[in-house]
Amino acid sequence: MKIRKTAIPMALFWLFAVAASFAVNYYGAVQERQLLALFSARSYFKLILVTRQWNSRHSGVYVPVTGTTRPNPHIDEPERDLHIDATRTLTKINPAFMTRQISEIAEESSGFRFHMTSLRPIRPENGASPMETQYLRQFENGLAEGGEVIELDDRPYYFYMAPLRTEKNCLQCHARQGYREGDIRGGISIFFPFDSDIRVKVMLLSHVGIALVGLAGIVLVIGKLSGRQ
Repeated sequence: MKIRKTAIPMALFWLFAVAASFAVNYYGAVQERQLLALFSARSYFKLILVTRQWNSRHSGVYVPVTGTTRPNPHIDEPERDLHIDATRTLTKINPAFMTRQISEIAEESSGFRFHMTSLRPIRPENGASPMETQYLRQFENGLAEGGEVIELDDRPYYFYMAPLRTEKNCLQCHARQGYREGDIRGGISIFFPFDSDIRVKVMLLSHVGIALVGLAGIVLVIGKLSGRQ
């Protein structure tokens, strides 16, 4: 009789252990997904910076004027546009303009977006969203980077943002705003689809199976021990 009384506490302890295992495994899977997304976002950010630096080291690059690539009114230079002949004109693309065009191509092909923004943008289109503004203010207080999962267009996306520092070549356009080399003058935010499928059903069913096997084992052991009394 005493042995049978221990069956319920043993069963409850076993169920608690299985539930705790499920919670730990689920939390670990979520953290792993977010960590992988963070590593991917960092790689994207570094690639964007390298691309911008390439453009900046060449003091901008010239491309043909087309219906989608028009002269940038924010580039105040006498040689912004080069007229090759009666039908061909080249216009200078600076790092900011190039970043914006690459972002448009990336969004069309893969849903990947990035946005160069600032609390004091030259272009109104570069104005910060409320979330971006929050991160930009934290960057000014020393935050190195930030990332989180958000809902965008009814889908989970990973949002990442890191500060953009003023380089020497940037002062050509931004010196009049009071920036100096090394100052944080904005940031680049990155959005990309976040795979939130953690195979919860598989994980849950496996733990339910373990729980049932354990309970069956407890019943079997208690039954045998009771029969010996």
